Amino acid sequence: MTAKLCNSAIEGHRGNATRWLYAALMLAPFLALAPLMRLMPDAHVGAAILCAPFAFAIVVRFFREPPGRGLNVILARTAQVQLAFAILP
Repeated sequence: MTAKLCNSAIEGHRGNATRWLYAALMLAPFLALAPLMRLMPDAHVGAAILCAPFAFAIVVRFFREPPGRGLNVILARTAQVQLAFAILP
């Protein structure tokens, strides 16, 4: 019984760390846009900020979604946001 509880606690901790890492990796590129906009004002880098609300919504959903098939949709949405982020500037 104790071993089961320990394994469950470790899995829960790893899951939270994974969620926070995902959030950081999804939202960090938007924080990097501010200095880029100052360095290259003619490059229209600011257009990529339009993806930020979608990225934030995916992160919120990732925190709420239990492990399972629902994460496949989040994976697809993540790819879509990353593609839009790359194309817009």
